[in-house]
Amino acid sequence: MQLEEKTATRYIEQIEYVLQQGITNEKQCIVAMDIIPEEELAIYKEINHIEVPYPNKSISDMFYETVRKFSNCIALSSLEGTLTYEQLNKKSNQIAHMLLHNGVKQGDSVGIFMKRSIDTVVSLLAILKTGASYIPIDPDYPANRVQDIIEDSQSKLVLTKETKIPYEGMQELSLYDIDKFPNTDVCSSIHLDDIAYMIYTSGSTGNPKGTMLTHRGVVNLCTWMQRHYGLTEEDVFAQFPSFSFDASIWELFASLFCGGNVYVLLDEQRLSVDAFANAIYKEKATSILGLATIFLQQVAIYLPDESKYKLDSLKRIAVGGEMLTAEVVKLWRERIGTHVQLNNAYGPTECTITTTTYPIPADNYKVWILNDNMKVCPIGIPIELAMDQSKEDEVIAELIASQVAGDGAQQSEIVMGTRRTNEWIKKKELVVPAINKEFIQQLLAHGEEVGYFPKIMK
Repeated sequence: MQLEEKTATRYIEQIEYVLQQGITNEKQCIVAMDIIPEEELAIYKEINHIEVPYPNKSISDMFYETVRKFSNCIALSSLEGTLTYEQLNKKSNQIAHMLLHNGVKQGDSVGIFMKRSIDTVVSLLAILKTGASYIPIDPDYPANRVQDIIEDSQSKLVLTKETKIPYEGMQELSLYDIDKFPNTDVCSSIHLDDIAYMIYTSGSTGNPKGTMLTHRGVVNLCTWMQRHYGLTEEDVFAQFPSFSFDASIWELFASLFCGGNVYVLLDEQRLSVDAFANAIYKEKATSILGLATIFLQQVAIYLPDESKYKLDSLKRIAVGGEMLTAEVVKLWRERIGTHVQLNNAYGPTECTITTTTYPIPADNYKVWILNDNMKVCPIGIPIELAMDQSKEDEVIAELIASQVAGDGAQQSEIVMGTRRTNEWIKKKELVVPAINKEFIQQLLAHGEEVGYFPKIMK
């Protein structure tokens, strides 16, 4: 393999830096040596210097503020119909009052067991208004997975509509019973560090693992998204991910915070290229912030030339959790056009959905490339990615290693180690290589966790 001159020079400087430490202290263990020169460490400090103020408000308070500004604008829509912000507010208030009447209180967890629809969004917003956290449970999950989630989460009760939950002894509340409850605003004293929702993943164990995320993380992320993507009340968001997948959250609340319209794609519109394109065209959708790479590729390949105009309204698409390769981008631009801004986002569930959007971290996040010995890695070294977010609940951390942040690190900083290989290929540009297994990519595209399949196949 032939290296570029600047790459070879960088490697030589890194080797010299390590050797100099050995000469200076011959008793020092190799694993204890720093492997990144000071000038390269400065790059980390530069890209991680992104502390930006965000509102000191809960998700529900942010929503109430939007209602006051855009009460008559469309907030939610789908093939089922539409709701204005005022209508969404009143209907979610009714559900919230029903929950409070049935004993739900601040700090409780409430499950949502219903097929994707407008009512799914109304329900999760209602739960947040009570100060409880919501747990999305997909009705398509196997019964034993549903039971595992219910038992592990210790849910107070479960909201349903048309589907009965396969679990004995769990209290269910139906949305058909809300009409007898008032539609007045529900005021709860919610702190930014209160839990907003719990997303269940399986990881490598095969057992559902609940990850609890706070109002702070969502408000910070969605505030950054508004600025980063230039989102306004004119935007229409085609909501693609499963509600049991964390990517659904940033798209949903980014829209509800700026006065946009969330168009909830129903299953038939998510599984068919033609139906998908028709929905984008009819609703004049501008944004899709949770699309899977494999579906993006399918649209580019299978959408007929005579139907490409149906995507003309799109301004931006974000792909998260996997690599958006140059090949897919090239294919999209050649087949669909260059008018759509394609973005590659990445972040583990534990750090509130997204921590980086190529090529830099999101506001108030820091990114460190670490080796197995928790040492910061130089440019060009494939290794694991770690991210930290100040003031996140420490129970979600797999690694507490604030010392990697160097001088001035806060005790509350949490570093999340991932199992993805990452590397710096250029200064200030972070690259997350793809998992090289097509089947796994397809599972991830639908929000499924690979670790769950060996368990259910035994």
